Amino acid sequence: MVPLMERNFLTAALLESGPEKPYIYNNKLYFAYNNGINGVEPWVTDGTPTGTNILLNINQTNSLNSLPGYFTEYNGLLYFNADNGVKGMELWVTDGTSGGTQLVKDIRIGAIGSSARNFIAYNNLLYFEAHDGINGVELWASNGTDTGTFMVKNINTAGSSDLIGFFKYNNQLFFSAIDGSHGREPWMSDGSGNGTQLLLDINPTGNSMPGYFNFVMVPKEFDGNLFFVADEGTNGYELWFTDGTANGTLIIEPSLVIGVSPLNFFNQFELSGGAMYFDANYDGTGEDLYRVVPGSSGIANQTITAGNVLVFPCPAANQFTIELPGNTEKVDVTISDITGKIIYKTATINSEKIEVNTTDFAEGVYLVQVQTENFTETKK
Repeated sequence: MVPLMERNFLTAALLESGPEKPYIYNNKLYFAYNNGINGVEPWVTDGTPTGTNILLNINQTNSLNSLPGYFTEYNGLLYFNADNGVKGMELWVTDGTSGGTQLVKDIRIGAIGSSARNFIAYNNLLYFEAHDGINGVELWASNGTDTGTFMVKNINTAGSSDLIGFFKYNNQLFFSAIDGSHGREPWMSDGSGNGTQLLLDINPTGNSMPGYFNFVMVPKEFDGNLFFVADEGTNGYELWFTDGTANGTLIIEPSLVIGVSPLNFFNQFELSGGAMYFDANYDGTGEDLYRVVPGSSGIANQTITAGNVLVFPCPAANQFTIELPGNTEKVDVTISDITGKIIYKTATINSEKIEVNTTDFAEGVYLVQVQTENFTETKK
């Protein structure tokens, strides 16, 4: 076997999960890599040794590193940010060739750069956040040309809106921002200046920190609504949903909530079997698996449920136990992975405890569905 390049460098490059995350474009992999000579530059590979090369040595100054990142495809080309050592971190584009790799626009004149980042293709333009040196970090868009790159809206006229994350839902672009009059709150945009507006001031006394709408706290579209985590200023992080309107942006919770901040800053949501699952500490005794189930007449009838079935230990090594609330005449147990694939299924009668051997299970997260004549409950 012939290595593509030194393993320690390549492994570090390909395992990146943040801004430098590799990106597949035109059946080739693009990534940031330091070969020990040129510094951190954009590289490309077709999976063969001869097809693995530096795309372009963008920064040839003494600082060496162009630090390319946020690779995003738009309109048939690959966009990213990079620093050529003279103009600072700016928006770049490539068609996959060295000659077709170039700066799109010098948004902030000088060596500091605009720090253009968090690119997302939406409504035939590329949207992102950038600092032009005058208006702070604001919402920008580009059609891929110098003259077609512009600020969409100066959200915070007194400073910087500090946009974080972008998420497309219901043909709108959602993100969090600070406008100078409110704290960090959810915003939405149809891509125009007039159509960029505050969704709802969830926390009138501070920051609701609405899920950031990005890779840290990824919202989830479910049953026609967008679910996310936010803090209304009283009970900490809780589950919220929106239909894209202020009146349709509401908190959803069980009838009894004891714990403060029952959800957390890094909550993730998973869809399985027509329900949305997440971890929460509503009763103050620790995290349990909860689910949101759509009702027959929409969001108003959605419920968050948790039952009396116990699954332990969690995580499990070779075996775990399912404990039921009393002797149950008939029990069906189905175990699936987070993609919905059934891994294990069994049926028992007259049981209070069921032992499940997991030695043949691959390491990962599984959903355990317990169905009886009286209830159906899912645990993680």
